[in-house]
Amino acid sequence: DFYKARSIAIRETKHALENHGFSLPEPIYRLRFNHKLENALEQQPSNQLNHSAIIGANSAQNLPSDATDLTLSSTPSTHDELSVDDKDKLQAKARAKRILQGQNTEDVLNAKPDKKLMEKVEQEISENTGETDLLNRNSPQE
Repeated sequence: DFYKARSIAIRETKHALENHGFSLPEPIYRLRFNHKLENALEQQPSNQLNHSAIIGANSAQNLPSDATDLTLSSTPSTHDELSVDDKDKLQAKARAKRILQGQNTEDVLNAKPDKKLMEKVEQEISENTGETDLLNRNSPQE
């Protein structure tokens, strides 16, 4: 899924730049979810949740105690104190896990090619044998 892979790449690039001392401008729009919305999402059946990332900017006091424990237990051992950005990242991950209610987060963040889609591409290529296959490695190069 191109859009999922793009989102993951943008997020990881942003984190890598910030972790190496680059300061990036603040985004123009920030999404803020109040606790009522998060509670409604938690109570919604898991099959009705879409698998898009839900990121809010709540403070640690709005997190449940287990999410706060998660943020404290996953602190890096090389630094005595986390930066504000690192704390925000950990809180966002804990909040996302809580909202997803035990769903496999790997499925949400998985950007591997879809096997069914690749099978469909192979099927269409085999059906159109008379046409030039531009995806073929042996196709003419410019």
